[in-house]
Amino acid sequence: MWHFSKGDLDGRNLRDPAELSVHSHGELSQLQIMVREVLQNSVDNRVNKDKVRVHFRFLYLGSRSKDQFLTASHFEEMATHLVAVRDEQIKSKGQSFLPDPKDVMSKGYILKILAIEDYGSIGLIGPEHEKESGFFKDTPHCFMGLCRNVGDSQKVLTVSGGTHGIGKTVLWKNSRLKLVFFYSQLAIPYVEPATSKSYSYRFFGQCRLPGHYVNDEPYRGEGYFGKREADLTRCFYDDEANDYASRLEIPLRKGEDMSGTSILVVDFDDPDVSEADENKDLTVARIKEAAEIYFWPAIVDSKLEVQITTHKAEVQLAQPELRPEILPFIKAYKGAITGSPDSRLKLDYCDVDLPSGPHNEKRGKARLAVSTFSEQADATSNTNHVLTNRAALIRGAGMVVGYWRVPRRGLGGKDFRSVVIGGTACPNCPTGFDQTRLEQLLAWAEPVTHDTWTPNAEMLRSWYGAQSAVKRIRDEINKAISDATTAEEKPEGKAAPLLSRMFPFETGDKTESPPRDIRIDIAKEPYRMSPDGKETDVYGFEIRVIVPAMRDFKKEYKPDKWRIGCRYGFYGEARRRKIIEHARSRFNQIRINGGDWQELDTDFQTEATYESSVSDQKMVYELRGVTESLDRTMARTTKHDLEITVFRGYEEEEK
Repeated sequence: MWHFSKGDLDGRNLRDPAELSVHSHGELSQLQIMVREVLQNSVDNRVNKDKVRVHFRFLYLGSRSKDQFLTASHFEEMATHLVAVRDEQIKSKGQSFLPDPKDVMSKGYILKILAIEDYGSIGLIGPEHEKESGFFKDTPHCFMGLCRNVGDSQKVLTVSGGTHGIGKTVLWKNSRLKLVFFYSQLAIPYVEPATSKSYSYRFFGQCRLPGHYVNDEPYRGEGYFGKREADLTRCFYDDEANDYASRLEIPLRKGEDMSGTSILVVDFDDPDVSEADENKDLTVARIKEAAEIYFWPAIVDSKLEVQITTHKAEVQLAQPELRPEILPFIKAYKGAITGSPDSRLKLDYCDVDLPSGPHNEKRGKARLAVSTFSEQADATSNTNHVLTNRAALIRGAGMVVGYWRVPRRGLGGKDFRSVVIGGTACPNCPTGFDQTRLEQLLAWAEPVTHDTWTPNAEMLRSWYGAQSAVKRIRDEINKAISDATTAEEKPEGKAAPLLSRMFPFETGDKTESPPRDIRIDIAKEPYRMSPDGKETDVYGFEIRVIVPAMRDFKKEYKPDKWRIGCRYGFYGEARRRKIIEHARSRFNQIRINGGDWQELDTDFQTEATYESSVSDQKMVYELRGVTESLDRTMARTTKHDLEITVFRGYEEEEK
């Protein structure tokens, strides 16, 4: 029943491909990566637009039930290859990641199995192998994409969640035995080209090991469980498929609404904890949490239902609306969909210029919706949560791609949670806007784990102008959120709205509140200038200073000089948002009264300063600044902002 493909002496893969392929570039744990990949595949492959139901189920097999499972799966046939790999690893490295097959078959060994079953998806449809592809031109090649090929994404939609075709390797990565079985009821029957026989059920298995030798014979590493015919290991179909599913304790599927796929991850390994610390209840809780945090859009839109059955046969349902940290995102999302934001929510749209497509498509325009929910300390919010001041990136797949950290601009700004809806998920798009191509652009801008939109994504290199377009998209998102979270309360006089309540903007008599004459605006909030991949981050910022004519100053004293100082730094909540560590910065460009930008020759200091004279006419100064290289870890994990102070008549007052 098991067949391992032989290799040759030219070379071999010394590591399991699953160990090399899927790693988060952001904040995802390995278990979250697996849950996201599984749910994404199910949502992408829904039958029509009906809800897909996904069920995670844990089995802990010991004694007789384990022996029956190992016998049904012909474990002893693959054990020879497991032993060969173990022996080579121990010989070269002193240890092996694989369990000893003798231990697995011993009485005291508990075989842990994670069963993942979806209902309402199209199942593993399509051809058996590449040479049959021509007979299935109009059918997604889901079976080959999931069960045979690495690097082959075969989804219903060309702009679906997965684009790389290697995310599925997490299934094997989280199996200690590197063994996964598949049982599927097909929404579109498989018609064998040679015989024209039609089949509605499939059963298949695959083991993914590094290349190895057995009795001096080289093997590539992949093993296939099925019916061997000539040079191909074929699936078991219909009665045989149902028979093997029954033997391996997989519930049989009967009825039109039962199409979908059951996956068994054999000897499941919780990737985020050591074996000694593994806790059955905690693993269930973290699977449920991953579904709620990253797939609440699909759940809210009735595209997805997620259940988890514990080892105690207790059924838990993913309910993101009950998570206080997620509820503000859901409110922002619903406000964007309905187009009716409330007093705490601001909805904005960012129009995107699309470059010519990779398949000769013409330039076009698309749109993103940015909905921002301002936080308040009430029963439905949790302003101290790690997701505060984040933007949930969402496109058509119904998954939160990632929670992008967007620093709150200005110490008077509001805490927030925002959603960015792009591609085919974006609501209220004008006629003629090419949302499908934006969906493709955003999909290509995601790394293997689909956890951010980055201009450095590998796939964008083949799309001329795409990297610049993604950079512009990120800037537009940043600006829209910054505009929405700027404090709306106007201070007396003309001081900066963001900072007026926290810092003095003029020197003078401390016993009174002098009218403010010089106005400061944050023209461009601090933004990252360093490309991804750098170990340090550089931030830029831009302010606007409006100095009235000398005669228009409110106080009796008419100053002839003024000075501005900007301190960039990091602050803590315990310090009432006071900056506690300064970063050196400088002003590097200036524009006066809307003229051309001019370079400024200044040094990096803990306070960037600029000074000038008060004239007989109103003057508008726009100043650009830049920080030195900041430690990337600190810059990404610590809140930081600008502290701005303006002095008038400073020479006289300093005396």
